[in-house]
Formats: sequence, C-alpha cells, structure tokens
Amino acid sequence: MKFKAQHLLSYFIFCIICAVLEFAFFRQNLSINLIFYLVHLTLSFYILNRICGQIFLQDIRVIFLISYALYTIVLPLSVLFDSQTDLYFYSFADIGVNGTVILSTLGLFGFNCALLKFQVPWVKQIKNNNVKKINNAFPAVLFVILIIISLVGFMFAKGITLSLNVENGRLATGYQLWIFLVLLLNGAFLFLFLNFSRFAKNIKMLIVGCALFYAYLILVPLGGRRELLPIVFLLIFFLFEKNKTSLKSVFFLTFLFLLFIVIGGVRELDKTNVSIENVFKYVMVNNEFSIPARHTITYLKNDNWNLLLGWSYIYLPVIFIPRDFLAGYKPVALAWQTDILFHTSSSGAAAFTPITEAYINFSWIGPVFVFFILAWFFSYSIKKYKTNPVLYLLGFINVFDFNRGEFALILYEIVFLYIGFFTAKILVNASKQKVLQNTIYEK
Repeated sequence: MKFKAQHLLSYFIFCIICAVLEFAFFRQNLSINLIFYLVHLTLSFYILNRICGQIFLQDIRVIFLISYALYTIVLPLSVLFDSQTDLYFYSFADIGVNGTVILSTLGLFGFNCALLKFQVPWVKQIKNNNVKKINNAFPAVLFVILIIISLVGFMFAKGITLSLNVENGRLATGYQLWIFLVLLLNGAFLFLFLNFSRFAKNIKMLIVGCALFYAYLILVPLGGRRELLPIVFLLIFFLFEKNKTSLKSVFFLTFLFLLFIVIGGVRELDKTNVSIENVFKYVMVNNEFSIPARHTITYLKNDNWNLLLGWSYIYLPVIFIPRDFLAGYKPVALAWQTDILFHTSSSGAAAFTPITEAYINFSWIGPVFVFFILAWFFSYSIKKYKTNPVLYLLGFINVFDFNRGEFALILYEIVFLYIGFFTAKILVNASKQKVLQNTIYEK
C-alpha cells in the first residue's frame, strides 16, 4: 500500500519535533535517546512492510537497518549494563555516547524520508526454468582455487599455520595484497553463486567445498569475520530469495550475528586476564558492534577539528594511486585521522561508521542528507535488480561495510569485487566459446 504526500510531510514534521526535544531536553539522557531511536527504527520497518506488503530479508534496506541497529545499540546497551565504565569511562550522561545515539536517529530521519518519497517495493523474483546450463565452468572454479592457494601461501609466509584453535592471526593480514586477493575471491564467488543453478553437480560440489575451506581459513586460524561477510550475505540472499521471512529465518540471522560477536571475544580471551564471570562484560565492550562508535564519541567530545565539507566523499580516484607516488599527499583513512588528531589509540582503527563520516563533513545535519541519499541508492538498485542484478548484489554483500567503513573505501572494495566477478565471467564465456568452436570443427 502506497503512502501519500501528507504522510511524508507529517513524518518530516514529527522528525523536527523529535530533534528539537532531544537537543533541548534529552542530550544527556541515554534511556530517552535510545527510545527515540527505537521508535524511528520501528517506523522504518513499518514503512518497508507497508510498501512491500511484508518484510523481505533479501531486501538490502532491511539488512542494512538490522546491521545499522546493531552498530548503534550495542555500545549504549553496554553502558547501561555498566560494561564500558572501567575501560573507557563512558557513562549514562556521557555527551559522546548520547550524541552518537542522536546522530544515528537523525540518520533514520533521512532514511525514512527517502523511503516515503520513492516508495520502491521489493519485487519477488519468478523462477526461470529456461535458463541455459553452463557445461564448462571449471576455469572460473580454478581461478577461485588459485586465489585460495595464494591466501594459504600468504598465511604461511606470515607464520600463520592451519589449526583448529581460534587465534588472532588477522593482525598479520592487514596488507594490500591480502585485501586485493580477498576482494577478487569474493567477487568470483559472487559470479559462481549467482549462476549456481546453471552448473553441473560436480562443479557445484567444488564451489561448496571451496567456500567451506575459505570459511575455515578466515574463522579458525585467523579468528576473522569481515572477509567472510560477502559469502554470508550471498547465502542469506539466495536462501531467502524465494521464501517469506519467518521466525526461523530471524533466529538464523540472530545466531549469525551472535557468532559474529562471540568470535571476536574468543580470539582475545587468551590474551587477557578475564575471569569467567566477567566474560559477558568483556564481550559487550570488545565486539564488532561497539568499537566503531568510539570514533564518533571522540569527535563529539572534542572541538579542535574542522569540517571536511564533503571532501571524504569525492577523493575516491586518489585512493587507487599508491601512496609512494603522491609524495605523502594521499589522505590517510578517516579512522587513522581520529588517532592523529586526538592522540588516541583506536583498537577498531579500520571501522568508521557512516554516521561519523557524515558528522565530520556536515555536522549534525550530515546524517540526514547522507542517509537520504543512501536509501535512494538502495531503492534505485532494487528497481534495476531484474535488468542488472550485479549492481544490487554488489551493494547487498557490502551492506555491513556501509556501517563500518568510509564511503571511498567501500567503493574501492566494490570495484575490486567487480573485477573478480568479471574475471570469472570472462573465463566461463571463453571456455563456452572454445567448446562451441570445437563442436563446429567436429561437425
């Protein structure tokens, strides 16, 4: 059911009232600010449910909102449970923690206004039984196998051995070559999963085997998770593409998110003096979802910095040029800039939320505009899904990185993911052409 223009106007007025109340009375009341956030988050799902007729987990906007909620709520909850006090001295009335929740609520203002403005429903895909089979996909699978072998060789070169213990070996993989190989691999997996139903049974088994071994490499000897997220989200998409969202699917996603948090805690426990009774408190403090917001808190608590006025959104071409060629003029990642500006040491240096980036570019109004554009892009990619599924899926498998990375780096990842996808596609097309030529020659 479509919304009318007056619904958008009414919601816009409601947002202004909420913003005035929060800034006037509740800037240091964490409970009230969380309630405001949850009200607007609930409205987000209500709007999507009304536009689409139901909630679809294969809708990028739904998955984005779920991950966005986790990156917003976990840290304030840990403060309410008094888990952050000893290490970071965050409190219930902390201006940084409260400001982070308010900024996240402002982001929802823009996101929901875009949903009401464009009203793009998710269109359930109809299975096409006339899709041609791909008889010779082995070159693309071989491409995947060679990348995995390269990753294993890289790990051994850095002293990481294959084991059955969850370890913190991810620190040895923060090199450009590793990142490049992982992006290529995930792009190739995107092609293979997108065309999975077109492959022969033996190729399907090879693909699944490669994916499982890759999952083992990332989760066990490295204790990592981020590199595996595109594969996880591909599975979520294709698992729920033809199915309705159910209680079972919600439990499945909840389990994945809990696993995401727990692995990050387990890999650190042997390096700390954490007692069993304090494990919950430790995991609440040191997890994927609570660390990135610390950058926002740091900026909110300091005033000796200048607005970037959109610079971080437009310097993308520079990111592809090696730093040595720019004589030191290439900007460092925004997360590292936090440490340089404020002389801090961030344990989540690579994680920088879109809320923080919007704030340091355009102050408090930034999240409203940035999230309006983000919701428009998600809706546009849904409209183009039937004719261009790759654009949509490239966004879908990066949906978590939209919540933990700066804009330029996300586009950088998407470019190299597409290179991996395109390479696998070329290899398959070349092998098909060769088979066709051989068939003509034999005739």
